[in-house]
Amino acid sequence: MGIACCRQDIPQALLQGVPGDDDCPRFSDGPSLASPLTDMTPEDEKSLPEEEEDELALPPGGMFTVLMFGMTGAGKSALGNLMAGCEAFASGDDTASVTNLDSVMRYEAMDDSLVVLDTIGLGDTEIDQDKVVASIRDVALSAVNGVDAMCFVMRNARITDDAIARLIYVTEYLWGSNCLLNLYVIVTFASKYLASRKEANEWIERQVELNWRFKHIYELVGRNPYRFLFVDNPSTDSGEPNIEERQAASRKALMTAFIQHPRDVIPPFTHSVMEKARRLVEEQKKEVERATEKF
Repeated sequence: MGIACCRQDIPQALLQGVPGDDDCPRFSDGPSLASPLTDMTPEDEKSLPEEEEDELALPPGGMFTVLMFGMTGAGKSALGNLMAGCEAFASGDDTASVTNLDSVMRYEAMDDSLVVLDTIGLGDTEIDQDKVVASIRDVALSAVNGVDAMCFVMRNARITDDAIARLIYVTEYLWGSNCLLNLYVIVTFASKYLASRKEANEWIERQVELNWRFKHIYELVGRNPYRFLFVDNPSTDSGEPNIEERQAASRKALMTAFIQHPRDVIPPFTHSVMEKARRLVEEQKKEVERATEKF
């Protein structure tokens, strides 16, 4: 699979999920994206035909668009570099956020197969939150053909009330519930669950039972465990072992999911839908204000 070079100057069909599902995906189900490469042993991978590697490449000219958002420090920019196959976005392990209002927010593959949009981290205390939200909105609006995968990036760690509140705000008030069919959750620092889809699904089931915050995220993706993607993306200068192999496995997992995304059934989330959501929110705010004035 060839890796496209950076261009920073520019500011299988629907799989069967639960037996008995209708042909059209319902909001409660979402697309089933069980990877045919999941839990394969090295021996199984060797038995694959040589062209299997090429099949993981997104089609040239397809402009599959990924938007990443999440809390500061979740690893969004490093994840964008992993997808791009080059240092398209500034990233690091400093205690302060690396992405800011002046950062490069967009990557396009040279063959127009992939567009990756980065955003400022939610909860960044060094930037006014109104500016953060406005920046996220503007990045989303820059995708003229819409966004195929709205990726909430979260660390494999404790989920806070603040993270849930901000996720709800972005998905329900900034973009509106129509974005949820395009929503994925990418869990970073998750080597164990990248290696085994079976263990990943068992982990998801446990978290749903134990943690109401996680259960809410699970509900947002239509209770579909295959819209949780797991990556293990150590920095190349971290000194950790087997970095290239771990990054390659993570990129393979992401590309497999994106290739299997049913674009013909779930269209990109577009500017017009965002505007409709914004108008609805404005109307709701006015109704609340009118009701408050009566009392």
